[in-house]
Amino acid sequence: NNRLLSSALAELRRHSPLEADLLQLRYGDGRSVAEMAQLLSFSDQSIYRLRRGAVGRLAAVLQQMEAAAWQARQSRAMSYAVRYVGDSSGLPPVGIDDQMADLLERLSRPGAPWIYSLEGMGGIGKTTLAAALLTAAGRSLYFQEFAWVSAQTQCLDMRGRVNVHEQPALTQGALATGLLEQLAPQEAEGRLGQPEEALKLLRTVLRRTPHLVVIDNLETVLDVEALLP
Repeated sequence: NNRLLSSALAELRRHSPLEADLLQLRYGDGRSVAEMAQLLSFSDQSIYRLRRGAVGRLAAVLQQMEAAAWQARQSRAMSYAVRYVGDSSGLPPVGIDDQMADLLERLSRPGAPWIYSLEGMGGIGKTTLAAALLTAAGRSLYFQEFAWVSAQTQCLDMRGRVNVHEQPALTQGALATGLLEQLAPQEAEGRLGQPEEALKLLRTVLRRTPHLVVIDNLETVLDVEALLP
């Protein structure tokens, strides 16, 4: 909370230095209104009036930051739909609302099972359903972060085009690396070339907060039995 307020205060200072100083003196430094009036050469009444305006503008800055954070969160979740399913150009998936609602409710439960498998013949829409789930989850506060690693060599998009992925993730080490690059890139520096260390860090990261992770074409991973635990 303090870091968030500090960021908002820094943004307020760009547009209104006096109001930012008032809030810092009062709530950051713990100065009394009388002390602030003396320091800034204002009357007590002026300090009260300026403080009310400053609090309102700080609240507006926080609202803007929240709106930007929501947009970034949803864009991050939606990016997987574009990357792995293709740009639907305004044509949303049809006929999967019931499955999405059921799966999202199950995934949002704070307990086991931790793994759900979407199964079916090729081209039936498993990847499309997974991408739609991530997009919907981006509008929820339950999941803290999202990640997607694909072991697909190719996929069929919503326009009927076959997209080829030249470098699919096929090993436990590659999957761990792919997830860490998305979820904890700074912490992962220096560990991505060490499979055991990378896997250990991944366990730590995933246990901190709820994550929604998609592993597409899990059945093609070479050491899937080692990965599942």
